[in-house]
Amino acid sequence: RSILKAYAEIYFTAWKASCDSRNNDSEEVDRDDIQTAIEENVLQDIMHAGIHAAVPNTAKTVRSVLDQFYTKKKTPVVESMLHRLYGPLLWRALSSSNARVRIQASFVLVDTFPLRDPDAGREATEVCVKKSMAALA
Repeated sequence: RSILKAYAEIYFTAWKASCDSRNNDSEEVDRDDIQTAIEENVLQDIMHAGIHAAVPNTAKTVRSVLDQFYTKKKTPVVESMLHRLYGPLLWRALSSSNARVRIQASFVLVDTFPLRDPDAGREATEVCVKKSMAALA
């Protein structure tokens, strides 16, 4: 577990540094590439594995690597990233024909609730919350 916690801290620190550097650096294009690479090649793969793992304990273990992000989900930049990366995966998984995938996706939805874009307006937020509540019902 301590190794998973270390990976969680490393991934969060690297991702956060790419965000912070992008906002403060003149090399914005390079930093954007780094952030995109971390999000698409690491975090989204972990998210996918946490939802689609064949063994429930494996799914739980894989999701634990994202705990750093879940605990900081009230930060707008983290909340936006979770919404952007989980969006394509989560809603599809919640309607999957595979019961295990639906269950694991519901655990993710609980961890990320409310999964919304902080930059969206009030109406869009209400739609996201209603969609989340309907998926959990």
